[in-house]
Amino acid sequence: MFLTKHREIAEQDISDFDVKFEKSREEGLVAGQPGDHVHAPCGNEHFFATNLERLFSAELGVGWFEYDRDVDAPGIKK
Repeated sequence: MFLTKHREIAEQDISDFDVKFEKSREEGLVAGQPGDHVHAPCGNEHFFATNLERLFSAELGVGWFEYDRDVDAPGIKK
């Protein structure tokens, strides 16, 4: 989030993209995370943050897929 603010990427642009992406995902038109999409307004920032998360999971000794699954589990506050 800090990077998007620093680079003056409007939160509203990110939210609007995410909402459209989620609607497209429900329709089966796209898959994955909104921030991974080539047209995401914060794609570079999302990529950087994902790399930090991968380092964090490695430092915890938790495999990436396990970490990613648990972060997305119901009941986890984001």
